[in-house]
Amino acid sequence: MAGKTRKILDMQTGNLTRKTQQERQQQENMIRQPAGAFDKIPRKQLVSKEAVREWKRIVPELRRMDLIGNLDLQNVIGYCNAYAKYTEATEQLKTEPLKISTKNEKGNLIQTRPNPLIEVQTRYAAEMRRFEELCGLTIGSRLKWAATKTKQQEEKIESEFGAI
Repeated sequence: MAGKTRKILDMQTGNLTRKTQQERQQQENMIRQPAGAFDKIPRKQLVSKEAVREWKRIVPELRRMDLIGNLDLQNVIGYCNAYAKYTEATEQLKTEPLKISTKNEKGNLIQTRPNPLIEVQTRYAAEMRRFEELCGLTIGSRLKWAATKTKQQEEKIESEFGAI
């Protein structure tokens, strides 16, 4: 039986005792990590110029939001590569038919099937979504981040000036 996915302390909605809150805060502090692995673009691991462009687009935003650390490197690389392959398949589909017809030697239609590029595109779209969730690129994960930051700001103001 698998356990529930853990949330960071700021995103938990249940009532926790002070002791539990302190323990969880200590645990979170222990797993925080620097993002130095993101200082240099891992060009050898990125499959194309499109993947490098995507890296340059998303990494500064993820760093600004303080969502990534060194252990997230492979997930971000995976997302950028899946994005590049999805884009490549989409570009190829622009010039090809969505359905492919097979004919026999007499020229009679045997079957019509979807272009195999559609399956490739669908597979990379699913891979992108999986990595998006892992990297904090989804709207939901960014909203959770914003809620966390807002709560932290409110608590800081309240601790400085008291409840208003």
